[in-house]
Amino acid sequence: MEKVPPSPETWSTLRLRFARFAQGATWPLGYRVPDTWFQRSLIDFTYWFIYKGKGELTDLETGATYSMHPGVCVLMRPGQHFTAAQVGNEGLGNIYIHASLLRADQTPLALEAWPPCPLHTEVPDFDFFNIATRRLLTLLRRSREADYPAQKEALDAAESLFKGLILDLCHLHRLPKTSSTALYHQRAVEKALRVLDEQPQRFLSVEAWAATSGYSASHFRTLCLKYTGKSPMEHLIHARIRQAKEYLQSSLLTVGMIAHQLGYENTHYFSRQFRKQTGMTASEYRRRAANRLR
Repeated sequence: MEKVPPSPETWSTLRLRFARFAQGATWPLGYRVPDTWFQRSLIDFTYWFIYKGKGELTDLETGATYSMHPGVCVLMRPGQHFTAAQVGNEGLGNIYIHASLLRADQTPLALEAWPPCPLHTEVPDFDFFNIATRRLLTLLRRSREADYPAQKEALDAAESLFKGLILDLCHLHRLPKTSSTALYHQRAVEKALRVLDEQPQRFLSVEAWAATSGYSASHFRTLCLKYTGKSPMEHLIHARIRQAKEYLQSSLLTVGMIAHQLGYENTHYFSRQFRKQTGMTASEYRRRAANRLR
């Protein structure tokens, strides 16, 4: 046991030894996790991601109660004492991951040296954390499969992904808290941006794009400016030009065909917009991209 508590180390310098992980069984109605479970099982760093239902987590030392619902992440350290229970008329679903913290030389990190992290965080982007957490589970399972040819690579990827999620949670916890209504609006804008990023050619107008989030074009414009600092039209143009660059680099489509693919009725208008955004014509961009590959 170290006599002098060292300074907290950063997450980037630490290693992780994963112990237990699973998409846990859905908590049935009225289910309660007793404090004795935490005393017996909370022996390492524990991550919960709630993906459905509702519940409550109670800190037995402070008396504070935290809501558990889809999009909530909980990070628990050994020595903390809780109870947890399902509430409402739907079972609570969570994914859990347990890990030990190690130094770079693989020696255990004393508890007093662990870097700070938030206990309870409601993330603004449920889809991202849901997908990332499930991907993390897949990598961890593969790292334990004897016949999987890249066990070490899967474990290294899982470690990097998990530390990235934790750093995201630390960052989110430092941001000013927003109301539930504001959080709902923010999530809607972020989801719309993901849809646009995946299918930039799908939306020929701001109205069509705004409709995917359930807002009118004027309301969506207000929210978009508030949460991104850019208007919807700026995002649409940026997404189309980004897709045009990919077509110019990786396909034999003519400039006119690319403009049509992206919903432009006027090729000359597309060309002017491309030049304004990139400082060169589409043909010049294609030539430069081809020269870089030689």
